[in-house]
Amino acid sequence: MHSLELAKLAAWVASMGSSMVRLRACANREPVHDYWLASRFRFDTWSHRLREHRADIDRPGTSHRIRKWFEVMPVFQEILLSEPLTRCLACLGGILESRGWDRDFGPLAHSALISHIEMRHRCLNLIVFGHGLPVEQAAKLNRLRRQLEIYNDQLLGCLPPVGEIGAYAFDGSQVQQTYSRLHGSISEFHQLAFHVQALAISLERMLSAAIDSLVVSARPNEKLAKAALGIVPSCLFDSLGHCKTSTLLCGQHDSAESDGNTSDLTLPLQSPLDILLKPHGSVRAREGNSKHGRI
Repeated sequence: MHSLELAKLAAWVASMGSSMVRLRACANREPVHDYWLASRFRFDTWSHRLREHRADIDRPGTSHRIRKWFEVMPVFQEILLSEPLTRCLACLGGILESRGWDRDFGPLAHSALISHIEMRHRCLNLIVFGHGLPVEQAAKLNRLRRQLEIYNDQLLGCLPPVGEIGAYAFDGSQVQQTYSRLHGSISEFHQLAFHVQALAISLERMLSAAIDSLVVSARPNEKLAKAALGIVPSCLFDSLGHCKTSTLLCGQHDSAESDGNTSDLTLPLQSPLDILLKPHGSVRAREGNSKHGRI
């Protein structure tokens, strides 16, 4: 799986995260651990490739260095492209943890984010201080970085507010502006769906011809995407597999006057209330008789 698909998946996570918070739903535990393991395996792959690249560009030879930069370019792109998904999941986990609804998702998602930020810093350090990087490649990576930063902040604006937004966003004011524009209206659900869909489509159109088609971590990316999809609980979808609207999700909340004992509604009524459900035996017997005899 190409890392561009992970960037598009981040838009879906941002849209579903708002529904998870509204329904107070916890993340599925097993996919959360699978996500952390896939992230850790991919981190080790990136670390090994960047360490080799740093050693390669320290050797003399202009043509040798240029070739090594072109070989490692897909690694740089994969780290930048998959970062919005890591940040969105960490932000969602932080929201659920801060509200006391999920204690496991947040720490594991933040652990994956810390490792990803470390990889990002290594990339930027190599871009600035690495030997032999062509100017056009440096400009290309910098443009990709900036586009994904804007994309990330736009997605975070779809999620409910969190105290330390600076841990996940690059420009907190942009996140606040996006949130105030999308939330609070009657058609909030449709605005969020349209916003994330437009972001994913525009990102793919901008980057499809600008990024390398070579995949560095195909299997870990596939496992990570599968785990991210499994994190979202099934209660957010209807019987056809479509995401439930905000109106339907609000109808699943217990009212403030409810004691939470909704199972009482399915229990059989006790006498004398059970007469409301079925007629008494003697009443049915009288109804079955006519003046000419029993029918």
